[in-house]
Amino acid sequence: MFGNRQQFEAIEKIAKLIDQIDRRVERIETVTLVREPGTAAAAEAYEGLRKQVVAAVQNRTSHLAQLAQIDAAVAHGAAAEDLAELLGRCFEQAGLEKVDDADDPELARYFKFVGDRDSGRPEVIEAAYVDRATGRAVRLGVAKYVGHRSPQDEGEEGTE
Repeated sequence: MFGNRQQFEAIEKIAKLIDQIDRRVERIETVTLVREPGTAAAAEAYEGLRKQVVAAVQNRTSHLAQLAQIDAAVAHGAAAEDLAELLGRCFEQAGLEKVDDADDPELARYFKFVGDRDSGRPEVIEAAYVDRATGRAVRLGVAKYVGHRSPQDEGEEGTE
């Protein structure tokens, strides 16, 4: 049951983000309709903006289809494994990467650490989510350090 609540919250968050994108696209469309491109530079800018609006609408449609798939799966009592597979496909389509590897070289960039940083090796508590296109963290993960540093680790630190 705990997983279903988290999934529901994730779906709600995605729906809110899609709504924000939709409102922004409407504002962009309004601005572009008000101004008529008269120069070559303005025409190029208008064409670029038009392509971005078309892409945003396509992305929104894709996200709505994904939300509908997730809702249908939940409504039909899909198993956790099936939902995880469906979410994996949605992540792939959206270019979203789930980072849950404590050995990831970008660990410090994608995670918020709790507890003492000098107490051992990192352990992921909650995964981070990263936009593969930009490398930007969509949602920071949570990690903590566990265990104790070995005397060998402390010796290596002193030689640097």
